[in-house]
Amino acid sequence: MTLNQTILIIDDEPNLSRSLGLILQRAGYIVKASDTFDDAIGSIDSDHYRLVILDNNMPAANPVLLPKILKVYPYLPVLILSDTSLFDEEKENLPPSVITS
Repeated sequence: MTLNQTILIIDDEPNLSRSLGLILQRAGYIVKASDTFDDAIGSIDSDHYRLVILDNNMPAANPVLLPKILKVYPYLPVLILSDTSLFDEEKENLPPSVITS
């Protein structure tokens, strides 16, 4: 694979992070997982990623983490796994690189 193929998974559920990580590693990606808000902030500040998969309902993550990610990497694709904390008007104002369900 070319370019940076590292994916950051930010989720406080270890079974989900581990399962996603195994699937992505088998597909050839390098995976880094963060299970706390502080660890996620440190990872965002110190490394470059191809994609961030974010549990937006993590304790202390909402509403600070997504804006921090977008400030550091404005064009980085972010896949939000659990976006129940986002209101429809907030979803409308997200950049196209953020994918919600």
